[in-house]
Amino acid sequence: MLANQRDNFPDAYTYWLQNNTNLEFVFESIKKYSYRPFDNSSLDAATIDPRSYFYLREFLYEVANDGYPISLVSTWVENISEDRVLAYKGVAMPFNLNNVDLTVTANVLYGITSAILSQLQLPTKAWFDEDLQAIYLNSSNLIMWQINHNFSSRPDLALTYYPSVYNFFWFVSRTVNLLNSAANFTFPVMAAVKKSLTSALRGAGTKFFLTSVQHDSKDPTLLYFDDFLGNGDVNIEGKPVKHGEDRLMATSMAVNTLCYTWSEGGQLISSIPKEVSEIIQGASEWLKRNVLDGSYKPYNVFFSGSVKAQSDLPFYYPSNYAAYLNGTVLPPWPQYKVTYDSNNVIIGVRGVIPKDQYEDMLMAGHYGYFTEVDFHGYNAGMSDSFPFWSSEPLTYSSALLALTQYRHYLPESALREGDN
Repeated sequence: MLANQRDNFPDAYTYWLQNNTNLEFVFESIKKYSYRPFDNSSLDAATIDPRSYFYLREFLYEVANDGYPISLVSTWVENISEDRVLAYKGVAMPFNLNNVDLTVTANVLYGITSAILSQLQLPTKAWFDEDLQAIYLNSSNLIMWQINHNFSSRPDLALTYYPSVYNFFWFVSRTVNLLNSAANFTFPVMAAVKKSLTSALRGAGTKFFLTSVQHDSKDPTLLYFDDFLGNGDVNIEGKPVKHGEDRLMATSMAVNTLCYTWSEGGQLISSIPKEVSEIIQGASEWLKRNVLDGSYKPYNVFFSGSVKAQSDLPFYYPSNYAAYLNGTVLPPWPQYKVTYDSNNVIIGVRGVIPKDQYEDMLMAGHYGYFTEVDFHGYNAGMSDSFPFWSSEPLTYSSALLALTQYRHYLPESALREGDN
């Protein structure tokens, strides 16, 4: 953002450069800590959290059939070898191994894309080498695949630390908007990423919003979206009640995502479906009436713990690697039946487990529990709870962006008589 606005805010941009002098480290870290499931020679690169492998596996099987290795963005700037040393100093990954979070992936793609298009001071050809280009392409293909396949029916695993699907779609749409607004590309791989992500958002991504939209009971022309906060409550009679505590945020993100997805060069494209335009208008009008009147809580879930329920614990999923932090390798379940100690044991998936073998492992159970195959919603397990972080300023700023986009893209609808 500062790079794009460097002419308007030269001092701020200069200050940022002075305090971010080692940009090469960022790009080298993306490569060093990437997940490379077909690299059988490296424990660090090929071993992943069993929960990540569960939702990734079908994508990996397709890639394996295509016959080429892949590398994907991982969450943590640490690997198993480093964890074994640093864990005793209090610097450890959760459960002592890395994972793949699609929201992290989406934000890394945005960072790389914006760095290239804004022409950061560091020469692009010096850091966007073949290895990083492969990660960029592979990770975009993963996001496209997961959007088209409903997050492998486990969004709670795929969106590991950022459980809001609405936020995820907006993160992806930012990259799509950047790519669709670019005049040309320095690297051909960017055209491929543009094609894959745009097709995913204008296809399955848009379908998600079309099927999730709801009509206001008092005025059916007003439209809104709910995520999950406050929608699993019951009243004194035990009947379900929807409080819509993240309705403002979800509706804002829906407008933002659809505007970014269906615009090019600062204008909505002519082929935008009528129902999409109607959602942008109806949801924006709903925000105008409700964002400041106090009827709804301005809550959101912008971050959370990775475990949303007991079924999300990593050792309840098939694994083929078990070892103590000191390096002593253990036989995997069911041979290894010692009580699980997440501080001193690493249990993960190394490489790619053959599909038939993995299906058998799913049926076998792990540490006394069977793997939960489908996701039933964050409000399904009434006895489960998980920590999350919420930001009211984030909700209001997201709504402000949504209404600003509404006024820009649909000015005739937004600027009705009497509106400000």
